[in-house]
Amino acid sequence: MSLLLAASLLFGATGTAQAQDDATDPDLQARVEFEVGRTAFDERHYDDALAAFERSYALSARPQLLYNIGQAADRLRRDARALAAFEQFLAEVPETPLRVAVEERIVLLRAALSARERSEPDRALASQPVRTEAERSLLGPAILLGAGGLLTIGGTVSLIAGVADRDRVEGASDGTTLAELQSAADRAPLLMNGGIVLLAVGLAAASAGLIWLLVPPSSRSEASVAVAPTAGGVLVTGVF
Repeated sequence: MSLLLAASLLFGATGTAQAQDDATDPDLQARVEFEVGRTAFDERHYDDALAAFERSYALSARPQLLYNIGQAADRLRRDARALAAFEQFLAEVPETPLRVAVEERIVLLRAALSARERSEPDRALASQPVRTEAERSLLGPAILLGAGGLLTIGGTVSLIAGVADRDRVEGASDGTTLAELQSAADRAPLLMNGGIVLLAVGLAAASAGLIWLLVPPSSRSEASVAVAPTAGGVLVTGVF
């Protein structure tokens, strides 16, 4: 589609010399902006052309300028702006000889915008961060190290509390009641045994995670680690 070529098609001849010299006349300013836009369009400076045509339309509100705005926006691949301008152009100038060409372009612009909207969800998914292989390889050992650390802390606290209860029973002062001694005596073995188990499992898990972390991924046949308490202590198994 070609650009509207003559400013006279839009503005006509200026009636008087006074109007020609009046820089504040909106119609004269609109004509100047149109000429600026047409020159920029011919030189393929489409950003400048679009801006000039927009200014000319804002000054004059001549609907024919909507066609030029659509043309410049179309060259810049600003499809939504071009579509809006072309549709408004046909609505305001329904008998234009350019109607068939503009309608064909509107169909293409609508199709392009529709395809772009359908691709937006895929583009959004593609922009989401994806874990790299290195990050995935660190996830398992990190979880094991973290769990082992928490169990170790819990076991240490429990063991210290159990030892404190035991010492309270063994070194009971004269003011300690029988109920307090009995309660401490009942808690001490539970806290100490539980603490030992938690401490052992935590240390084993942390050690397994550390080993897993240090073994190069290329040398791992499988990434499997299991930690479990047994009658004789703690069992750690794994294939790295």
